[in-house]
Amino acid sequence: MILNNLYSFFANFVYRIMSATHSSVLPNTKVTALKVIFQAGLIAGFLNVSAVIILLMNNSSVENPAILFNYIASGLIGSGAFKAGIAGVALGVALHFFISLSFAFLFYLIYPQVKRLIVSPFISGILYGLFIWFVMNFVVLRLSKIDHIPLTISDCFTGLILVMVFAGIPISFTINKYYKLLSAS
Repeated sequence: MILNNLYSFFANFVYRIMSATHSSVLPNTKVTALKVIFQAGLIAGFLNVSAVIILLMNNSSVENPAILFNYIASGLIGSGAFKAGIAGVALGVALHFFISLSFAFLFYLIYPQVKRLIVSPFISGILYGLFIWFVMNFVVLRLSKIDHIPLTISDCFTGLILVMVFAGIPISFTINKYYKLLSAS
């Protein structure tokens, strides 16, 4: 029941974001770089966290998906995030979307060079997702206060696929659409 409600909430929310994205790229609408970066970051953030929550709820004994956000917050404030209640969850949500928006901003900056090397937004999204996964696992998590848990090959593969599909590809397609509009006008 909880999983169905959670899925319905996120599906409805992502649908609204996608609708806003498509309506905002009509030729008569002023599209700004900042708006597109926010759209790309929010779409990727919601899709990625939705997929992780669904996997977490289906494949483990975790009963409350808020623990995911406590875990994210623990990267900044340590294990106290698990005792911080709603403040820990809110910090985790904020950090998750800050990271997602940061990766969208970075892709926006490098996209003109990426486009010269890789024509397909799908391929560039897959490769950017691979980059995101490496940065998160070998830079961000290493510098964080999170207790390091050894990853299995299965965990690595699952995480990599999730980030490529639910972060890299949406960011790539959203930013690609913006640059196409920009070159058409």
